Amino acid sequence: MHGTESHGKVCLRGNRDNTLLGIKMYTPYFIEKEDLKFFKKIVETQGLRRGYKLHCHLMAFISNWQNRKHLREQLVQTIEQQYKKKLPSEQKKTLLTPGVPPQLPFASVSVSHCAFLGGFVISPSGSLNTPSSSLKLAFVKQPFIGFDLEQLGRAKEKTLLRISNKKELSDIPSPSALWSAKEAAYKSISSLQRDTHIKHISIFGWQPVSSIENIKAAKPNISKKLEREEKESPKIYDYQFIIKEKNIKGEGFVCCLNNVVIGLAFSKSRR
Repeated sequence: MHGTESHGKVCLRGNRDNTLLGIKMYTPYFIEKEDLKFFKKIVETQGLRRGYKLHCHLMAFISNWQNRKHLREQLVQTIEQQYKKKLPSEQKKTLLTPGVPPQLPFASVSVSHCAFLGGFVISPSGSLNTPSSSLKLAFVKQPFIGFDLEQLGRAKEKTLLRISNKKELSDIPSPSALWSAKEAAYKSISSLQRDTHIKHISIFGWQPVSSIENIKAAKPNISKKLEREEKESPKIYDYQFIIKEKNIKGEGFVCCLNNVVIGLAFSKSRR
């Protein structure tokens, strides 16, 4: 089971912030089924804004080994169905192993999960029929992606102080947004520069994106009520990042809605 369904919602465990007789209990968190579709549309719409066709898959989630494994099974199934690729057994074994960063010669893939939500994003790299001798070149021309899912409020100030500089911290939408941006950026470059520490990634250039514009793109039949109630709309911010020592640059966005923070980063250079 990934959660308990009730009236169009999925009841999932949240923080262990309740204590009963000395035993830590989970606070239930309800996520609308429609929100999963909405988040998927937001990610794919933001990719199209940058000229990238993305495939995003999200699922209600209770973070444990069994469900992390199920998420990987969904990833393999999506790759084989969407891209008509029969994966070699060794490659499939790697993709099915939770905790191992997924890698493909014909696409950039990133997986993430938090306590109540799991998912992955796939970005095809060039032609799927590219000759093997040209794979490396074709892959470099396309963006490497990094995907992150977080529960709002999980980012701790003490942790951010260890991985951020004062300039970064002085101009952020929220601690959770910065944390998700860093995580996504790190994932987008980690396969290229495994010796890079997350603290060496500088996040800057935060710019708010029109929430209503993005809602209309994701939900064409949006109600007038939601247009009037800005507080119900997602908060979306573009950002840029750089690793000066490696001359790696990139961009991304963070979306905050209800109890969820989604981060996606695109790495532009590997030189």
